[in-house]
Amino acid sequence: MNQNKQNPPISPMLSEKLANLCANIKGLRLQSGLTQRELSERLSIPLSLLEEAERGILSDGFTSTYLVSISSFFHIPIDRLFVKFLEA
Repeated sequence: MNQNKQNPPISPMLSEKLANLCANIKGLRLQSGLTQRELSERLSIPLSLLEEAERGILSDGFTSTYLVSISSFFHIPIDRLFVKFLEA
């Protein structure tokens, strides 16, 4: 019996929203003039997770707690992070 579990495919709409999130995180950081290291330290987000997120990779370790931190730090509602409003 094959016990290899694969993640279900992501819908195009969800994929777009996740791409927007990643681009907005990078764009907000760049607008603020912070390095990845500075932002990761200020928000207590592991640098590796922030680097991956900015490259469009969201691992299981990227939790909703980090979304709340990013939203609070940049004074932007969480749902706005999923709408394309910045170019990275």
